[in-house]
Amino acid sequence: MSKIRVLVVDDYKLVRQGIRECLERADDITVVGEAVNGEQGLELVEVLEPDVTVLDIRMPVMNGVDAARAIRSIAPQVRIMVLSAFEEEARLKTLLDLGVSAVLLKTCEIGELQEAVRAVARGEMYIQSNLEFAGI
Repeated sequence: MSKIRVLVVDDYKLVRQGIRECLERADDITVVGEAVNGEQGLELVEVLEPDVTVLDIRMPVMNGVDAARAIRSIAPQVRIMVLSAFEEEARLKTLLDLGVSAVLLKTCEIGELQEAVRAVARGEMYIQSNLEFAGI
């Protein structure tokens, strides 16, 4: 069985490395690349063709919302997850309209992050259970 290929996009190196370590603890997941903003993430999506891209929302140059929109247009087969530090930024309707398949906060547990990647890779939606979203 091949591993789920993940691209991590976050402007903080320590956060990217932490996400990489958490995901690679699972035998079925590998991080194929890291990007510091949405623009670089978009470039890497084209080159690396990941199964899943994990996006932060607040980033310089191109934020996660704009990056999700761009990824959806150039690589519709790539599944998109949003991993945010801020619950108020996790606007479910907007993110779902952009084609995002999962929304989690950076306070989630390692196992939940891994399970969300697996679910998204299978084509399922994953919304962290303790999130409350406005506008629905």
